[in-house]
Amino acid sequence: YWEELSTRELSDALEVPQGTVKSRLRRAREALREALAVGSGTGEADDERLGASVLALRGTIDGG
Repeated sequence: YWEELSTRELSDALEVPQGTVKSRLRRAREALREALAVGSGTGEADDERLGASVLALRGTIDGG
């Protein structure tokens, strides 16, 4: 997921319980799945939407 670390290694690095890591990863995967389901196309608007999705996913991963 991140730097090819296991959930245990991520847990140690982030100083959170392993269950928290798993929950955050699950929510991030769901958010990514939803973002990708919106549709794909071409153009600047799609790039902006993707950028916003990436920022939202980062917030989810960071526990936001």
